[in-house]
Amino acid sequence: MHSSLFPIVAIAVYFVYFRYENADIVDSTQVSTLPDVIDFAVIETSGLNAVVYLQEQRSFETSELRYTVAIEFKSSSDSNSKVERGSLRGLRMLNETADEIDTLFVSSEKFSESETYDSLRSDSSATSFTLQDGPIGSYVFELQGQNIVVGVALVSSREDTNTAFTGAFEGSVDIPQSKTIARSEPSSSDYPTSGTILMWQRYELDMDTLEFLPYTSFEFVDIDPPSAPGALLYLTPSETSRGVGGNAIPLEIEGTRDGYYTKRGSFEMRAPSNFNQEDMYYKRIIIWCEPFRVFLGDGDIDYI
Repeated sequence: MHSSLFPIVAIAVYFVYFRYENADIVDSTQVSTLPDVIDFAVIETSGLNAVVYLQEQRSFETSELRYTVAIEFKSSSDSNSKVERGSLRGLRMLNETADEIDTLFVSSEKFSESETYDSLRSDSSATSFTLQDGPIGSYVFELQGQNIVVGVALVSSREDTNTAFTGAFEGSVDIPQSKTIARSEPSSSDYPTSGTILMWQRYELDMDTLEFLPYTSFEFVDIDPPSAPGALLYLTPSETSRGVGGNAIPLEIEGTRDGYYTKRGSFEMRAPSNFNQEDMYYKRIIIWCEPFRVFLGDGDIDYI
């Protein structure tokens, strides 16, 4: 190498190496696993169309179950126009001065179809939301304690009959159960790391077809990531390779710089969009130094 180039190369190597030498470890702020839908009810009437579903999540810290109610509004049943979904709009807690509005009620008690708007408003067990400006989008709120909501009602104060359109969470829907399908404990002889990675098969409710669709997620349990420079996880179908070519794909960690494996604690995230859904396709998880293209460690994926 020409002597005049050596200082430039040395500076470049120094900058790149020490930029990644001390990994920027971040603590997970996620408190529970991804949600599982355990029941749902459909409310459909003139002008409004909604799916209300009950979700269950497990706390990372205590392993206790927590419950949330999710409300997904769709286009009006009498409208042919397309609707952009996903925005939060037209939903707020009911106040005492509101009148001439559509209201959504959820409760841990069943509602009778003979319930009226006034009787529901006076029901202390019911949580109430006003629906304004054509409620489209979604909303999620957490239940207090472990009281499972079993009643939902959609009523209009403008209707003479004030009839409650009711649905109930009765456990009568055949819902597939999430399950752990594999586990791995990647390790490195050069950079100490610990923790378990669980692979889950979970299901989500398609709001258009009301069918449950499978997806894969990864739960990271008590992770102490390596302090290696630019450590990145890869899923590989190879049982022996120390490289990440071919059909290996990166398993980028959400909320870290460049997706690096630098998050400490417990958290869960969905599999990458290019994840191969073929049964037992991936054999190992590789810990890879992305800046320097070096193998750091690995762990077998043990299918259950």
